[in-house]
Amino acid sequence: MQTLLEKMIRYDSEGPILDFKEMQYPVESGKRKNEMLKDISAMANYPGDEDKFIIIGVVEQNGMASTFRGIENLVDEAYYQQFVLSNIEPKINFEYKRFYYQGKSLAYFRIFNNVNRPYLFKKELIDKSLPHRVEYKVGDGFIRHGSTTRKMVRDDFETIYQNRFIHKDRKGDVTVIPSLRKCENDELVELGLQCIDIEIKNNSNKSLNLDAEMRIYKSKAFDIVSENTLLRKLEEERNELRKYNTAFGSYISSVPAISFDVSICYEETSVIVSRNKRIGEITALSIAQNDRERNVFCSNVVVLSDQSAMIRGELWLRRDEFTQGPLLVPFSLQYVPYDI
Repeated sequence: MQTLLEKMIRYDSEGPILDFKEMQYPVESGKRKNEMLKDISAMANYPGDEDKFIIIGVVEQNGMASTFRGIENLVDEAYYQQFVLSNIEPKINFEYKRFYYQGKSLAYFRIFNNVNRPYLFKKELIDKSLPHRVEYKVGDGFIRHGSTTRKMVRDDFETIYQNRFIHKDRKGDVTVIPSLRKCENDELVELGLQCIDIEIKNNSNKSLNLDAEMRIYKSKAFDIVSENTLLRKLEEERNELRKYNTAFGSYISSVPAISFDVSICYEETSVIVSRNKRIGEITALSIAQNDRERNVFCSNVVVLSDQSAMIRGELWLRRDEFTQGPLLVPFSLQYVPYDI
């Protein structure tokens, strides 16, 4: 999650699934307290089952993160949960957590797995700064439109109900094939190293746009490292040797480039590998009809072990037409070291 948040702050602009806020929504009565209900329900109502984020403590400029305000006392998530549950129906799934960026304490709302749209106000709310003024009525709904939030209109409701009752959940169109195989880089092949990767088949006559994330559970029997990190380490070791083997005293050659296609995040019990979206793309993968993506994670996930081991993990696939939530595919792979 930390890696994803950092990427959004650095590279992404405000839009349908991302919003920046300078300060936390207040817990005391006031206009901004009710604004939280509008913002979170608007994110949940936006079509698409990918996670949506509101990042707190960020000053934006032209839609991009500019500067940061530290958050000293984090509002209890339970308060926000109860406030939303009391005023919006059906229940919206979200979490509110602290994280750190460039030495600043920030926070984020992650709005996820909300497929029961529309999410609407279930009670009337009064703007207490203007007595007797109704701010939100029963049945009001809001939705993200670009980087702004607007009130839902008839077309929005028609789209929601069409997606729910007409469009089928397309999980059956997907075949997932996990594998262990030799690395593609010649230097790593010589070392007998193997990588974990996923092949995804689109079995339908309609293209698939997907976001992909793989979780590999840690074990004492093996380590997981990115191909680029490993190549960089090998290059650094060679450069150290060259310092003593050149008349000039030092020699620096090219270092393998960082992969912009894949992000790897190390958590306490697992390693999270995500296929990154490219600039201008809505999703990370696009697979044509009756086609396949063979190396979803670009052969970038390398196993380091000198013994046989069982590698366990799971693949998460998200797309708009998975109307019942993400596709989760657990997998197990038997790792056996190659004889070099």
